[in-house]
Amino acid sequence: MFGFQSAREDRRRAARFRTLATLLDGGVSLLTALPRVGIAPPATTTPPHAFPIGQLLAPGDGRPELAAERAAIDAASRAGELPATLITLADDLEILLAARRTFLARLAYPLLVLHLTPVAATTADLLTRPGRFFGNVALAYLLLWSILAAIAAALAHLQRSAAGMARLARLPLLGPPIVLLARARYFRLLAVLEGSGVLRHEALTTATAALGTAIETDGYAEFALRMRRGDPPEQALAALHRLPMEEQGELAAALTVGRFEAAARRCADRATEVWQRATSRLAKAAGACAYATAVVLVAVSVLRFYTAYLAGFKPPR
Repeated sequence: MFGFQSAREDRRRAARFRTLATLLDGGVSLLTALPRVGIAPPATTTPPHAFPIGQLLAPGDGRPELAAERAAIDAASRAGELPATLITLADDLEILLAARRTFLARLAYPLLVLHLTPVAATTADLLTRPGRFFGNVALAYLLLWSILAAIAAALAHLQRSAAGMARLARLPLLGPPIVLLARARYFRLLAVLEGSGVLRHEALTTATAALGTAIETDGYAEFALRMRRGDPPEQALAALHRLPMEEQGELAAALTVGRFEAAARRCADRATEVWQRATSRLAKAAGACAYATAVVLVAVSVLRFYTAYLAGFKPPR
């Protein structure tokens, strides 16, 4: 979620979306615009409506957000709303990148303190037993990075399956950002597809499939099923049990009067705003854990030092 490699890819993709949207709005044809953003266009015999534009602009597998982008781009291309959709997707990516930078910035200092703690805790051995000092520091760093790697591997493993994502969504601090991010992307994609003229049932199917393993963070599949079945909007939206009641009511009213696009976009914006706060709380909690660990390590080191020091004053038997 916060990998450096994916961050570089997201920045590159956001810039590409904006550049392409600007070119298309300026009257440049798609075949001419694609090479300007570093993409080889399809064969000229391919009709414009059949361009694999989504795969060209958001290539790759394994990340549900890429599937969501491809679905939105393809639908917008068919409906002739590609520039506006690209701008929306670029805005979404920049919001996520800003939240990622904030998260990493808040973790940077606690992680630095955690790395300096083994050095401070074993400084007494630096002059008297330097070999032991460097050995203890290396062992502490190995243990620290092993723990961090194990946590990252466990999270990556759980995110590969819908059941694993459902387990993560139930965790107190980690769950809310996962739930809110899935909600924001789901309703934003629905709004984009609705605005592009895609049939609602197709939009619901596309948005639900684009969630990937995050589908179990709420009742998105059940919501789509109830809508296809023709249930009243209130009953269909009740499947999204994590969605606040006031937002369910707003979306139900919008479905009734035919203003679902604007309501879905507002729901996505609210989810994004709350997601940013939840991510901030997660970063603060992670930083607090790092500080607490550092304090405990230093306290143990000080206690061991003074215990050994006072033991030297014991009278011989």
